[in-house]
Amino acid sequence: MNKLRNNASGSIPLIFLLGILIVVIIAGVAWYVSQSRSSSHDNSTGTQQISNENNESDEEVPSGIIGYVGGSLTSNATDGYKLLNGSKLWDAKRADFGGYGGGTIDKWADGINTQSETNKYWQSFDGLYQTSKSRGATKVVWVQLLGRGEQTDDEYYDDALAVIDEVKRRIPEAAMYVSAMNDYNPTTTCKDLQADAPLQMQRVLDRVVQASKARRGPEVGTLTPALTGSGCHANETGKELLGKNLLDFFGK
Repeated sequence: MNKLRNNASGSIPLIFLLGILIVVIIAGVAWYVSQSRSSSHDNSTGTQQISNENNESDEEVPSGIIGYVGGSLTSNATDGYKLLNGSKLWDAKRADFGGYGGGTIDKWADGINTQSETNKYWQSFDGLYQTSKSRGATKVVWVQLLGRGEQTDDEYYDDALAVIDEVKRRIPEAAMYVSAMNDYNPTTTCKDLQADAPLQMQRVLDRVVQASKARRGPEVGTLTPALTGSGCHANETGKELLGKNLLDFFGK
């Protein structure tokens, strides 16, 4: 009887040790699985962050000549850029190749593959592109979204995508940057636009960037009555304000 008791008491520590070993093994496996899942999640999050950063245009702007799409408000900004000795943008005057006047994004879209009056914008674009070649390759095209507020967000968004695709077709090597139009304070400063037109263009811009169709371009700024000559277009001081924002973003 004593011998049996001794054997039983001797086996208890062994069973206890085996139990501890099993618990340690299970805990180790659980920790390994948890770490693997965490690492996978971190990698996925890191990829998303890179994608978001690309959408927000944290990448360095490519070096080279910069073309652009837009209208007379865009010309205000590019004029201001040149007043501040910026030299990368296409060198255009309002009368060159028919000009960009009235170039809302829907008119640019309407002019694709047509011989209508709105095709003058693409004729101007092609002319400026060709004349710029003597200065170097066009590495960037900046599209400024202009609209009067006469269409829905979806319609303007479709127009923006059509124009971006057309630019890529004509200059496939160029990086695409897109901005909304300048806004106004007060919002009723420009009587030719619906008061919420700049905000609508901002919404369209956000959708374009979110869809990774182009990089986010410069915020051109806000015009007040003191910075406009006609209520809509910038005076010399206003042009310099808009131009400085282009200069800060694209460089000289």
